[in-house]
Amino acid sequence: MEYDFCQVGPLGIALEYFWMLIIFRAANMLATLKMIRANFGSAEEYVIEKCGLTKEEVEKIRKNLIVEEPAVHVKPQQNL
Repeated sequence: MEYDFCQVGPLGIALEYFWMLIIFRAANMLATLKMIRANFGSAEEYVIEKCGLTKEEVEKIRKNLIVEEPAVHVKPQQNL
C-alpha cells in the first residue's frame, strides 16, 4: 500500500499542518503543566482550588485512571 504523504488521513490535512498540530499541542500541554505547577504546586492542587473538587473526589479519579496491571501489549518477563 502506498501513502500520499502530502495529505494525512481522510481529513486531507497537509502533512506540514498535521505536524504543527502535534508539536503545538504538546508544547501547549507542557506550558500549561508548567504554569499549573508554578501557580498551584500540582495538577491535584489546581483541581481542588480552581475546580472545587475535594481530595476524596481527586482520589476517586486517580483510582479510576491508574491501572495496576501491565498493558496488554507489554510482554511479561520470564523467570530465567
